[in-house]
Amino acid sequence: MVLLGPGMLLVADRNFLSHKTLKDTIATGAHPLFRAKSDVDLPVLSVLDDGTYISRIADPEVSGRLRRQGKSGADIPGSQCG
Repeated sequence: MVLLGPGMLLVADRNFLSHKTLKDTIATGAHPLFRAKSDVDLPVLSVLDDGTYISRIADPEVSGRLRRQGKSGADIPGSQCG
């Protein structure tokens, strides 16, 4: 059963934030809007007029390796969310 489709908006609270959920949502064509805990390292890709921002959630397998190499959040590729 498919619950999401193109053009739909998925709003999720901070306990549901994960790379897999974000990737699966984007694959349906829906638009993700996730809250995040304050201690989550989210790079600011762009700031919106209302003060919120667009960021990305890194794939945990890639993120761990790149962080060990000294990369910061903005240098780590991932799925974009707003």
